[in-house]
Amino acid sequence: MENDNLPHLEALYAKLRKTMTEKLENDSVFLTLIRKDNNPVLRILNDAAVRSSEIPHLVLQDLKDKGYIQDGVVESTYLITARGLWEIEKEKGLLSEHQLVDYFQQKKFDNRYVDARLNDLEKILVFSMIAARAFSAESCVDLLGERHESVIKGWEQIIISSADFLSGTNIVNIPKQRVLVKKGNEHPVNFLFQHTDKLPKKTRFYYKALGRQRKYFLDVSERGNISTSKLSNLLVQIFEKKMKYENIQITVDFCRRTAYDFSVAVFEAGLQDFADPDCDRIVEEAITKAILGI
Repeated sequence: MENDNLPHLEALYAKLRKTMTEKLENDSVFLTLIRKDNNPVLRILNDAAVRSSEIPHLVLQDLKDKGYIQDGVVESTYLITARGLWEIEKEKGLLSEHQLVDYFQQKKFDNRYVDARLNDLEKILVFSMIAARAFSAESCVDLLGERHESVIKGWEQIIISSADFLSGTNIVNIPKQRVLVKKGNEHPVNFLFQHTDKLPKKTRFYYKALGRQRKYFLDVSERGNISTSKLSNLLVQIFEKKMKYENIQITVDFCRRTAYDFSVAVFEAGLQDFADPDCDRIVEEAITKAILGI
């Protein structure tokens, strides 16, 4: 970049930085913006736009040619681009190629939550899905289906009873009123499932969330069959060696009862695939292995 043109780009950067009201990621506007969706970024950039009259014509053309600025929404206004941000923050020592790669490693490639401990809410949620046997994309927690109101009510009952069971066996210690929390107009069950971003990594990606479809299930199949070892792995994370041996049968009974009592309420007709004796045996074996540590 020509030195004569640098102050004009710096002024545009300074205005953008001043417009940002939130705490910056590593003191970088670039890193803060790239974690946002497109619309919020464009709104922030347009709020910090400058009029063409504020920049000499030749400088303006040079900055456009280099890809450092772009047209704003309002006619005759200009916004800084990602390339322009990169140029300024690299010049100021706020960002380097190494730091940028480290940022993506931390945010997108880091495995630190794999096998991390589940918190009490996560334990209740995963145990509820095991008890009801939400084990496939078809037999799943479907919060937007045709019967979504009755389905949500069914899952509410499953989650509450699972929380009571885990609390009664000293696996979790969380006040009942904190299990399902209402936020605005959103149903507590929806809110609970939608705030599970860390669960896939924590569960070795057994926990699956199908985004905007609001479908959730535990992918514990192996070559078309439910895997005892995968189920047992999840239960070990839930129980953390605190479930007593004498509780094996009541845990088996609770899960079997939940599966049969609620399958019609929470799964579509013909998709109650796992409420059968074969799955009863697999779930019982997984519970036994998890509690005995074998």
